[in-house]
Amino acid sequence: MDFKHNANLATEYLCDKNDNLIKDYNKSISEILYNVLNLLRTFKISSIANTHTYAVDGRELKTAHAIFT
Repeated sequence: MDFKHNANLATEYLCDKNDNLIKDYNKSISEILYNVLNLLRTFKISSIANTHTYAVDGRELKTAHAIFT
């Protein structure tokens, strides 16, 4: 699989204080959020968002998909 270089910026990736990826301009990822357990909470790309819900032990309970304009 070839890497597609979709951004031509000085900074193309952003990470949070835990070194988690929070933005990826090459893949048009506008936002990635994590919960207090450092698990993926919300992932937004273009007009699609996925939100994950976990139990207190870290088991994933559900994933919600949304399309917005």
